[in-house]
Amino acid sequence: MNSNGNCMDKEGRLVTCEHYNRRVVRSKQIPSATDQKKDVVADCFDGEPLNSPNDVVVKSDGSIWFTDPDYGCSVSEGHASPPRQKGCFVYRVSPDLGDISVVATDVLRPNGLCFSPDESKLYVVDTGAVAFPKFDEVCHPVIDWDKPHNVRVYDVIGGKKLENGRVLLNTFEKRQN
Repeated sequence: MNSNGNCMDKEGRLVTCEHYNRRVVRSKQIPSATDQKKDVVADCFDGEPLNSPNDVVVKSDGSIWFTDPDYGCSVSEGHASPPRQKGCFVYRVSPDLGDISVVATDVLRPNGLCFSPDESKLYVVDTGAVAFPKFDEVCHPVIDWDKPHNVRVYDVIGGKKLENGRVLLNTFEKRQN
């Protein structure tokens, strides 16, 4: 329901970020029109619901990485509900779905993400400049030109951690040129 980011794992199962339900799910088999059984990959962290999972990638080892901005906490993008996490983070879920961890906290509003072909880098779009001023009513987003709107890149360490986060491309600078 209210899906946003989707990808397929190496077994052909659909992995989906659901804004409205505040969770990431994975089909139990290759999706079909008649069978929509799902496993919940993640729906909370530290005992609190996720904000609104947005985009997802599956690494070759089967771990699931996703972004969790607060856009879906607004009526305009999901449903009115204050964010419950302490921030908007990038998460990693272990291949067996047994462990969820925060891997990046230095992104204001993480959005799209992807790995480099050799999976040594993770690219994350930060749409921190875009905000919905009121989470409880339909409204247009506002742009704060002083907040980030860029692509960040991280080194993937040991297949499980991110280090050396840095801005690869500031999209506002490119737009102004």
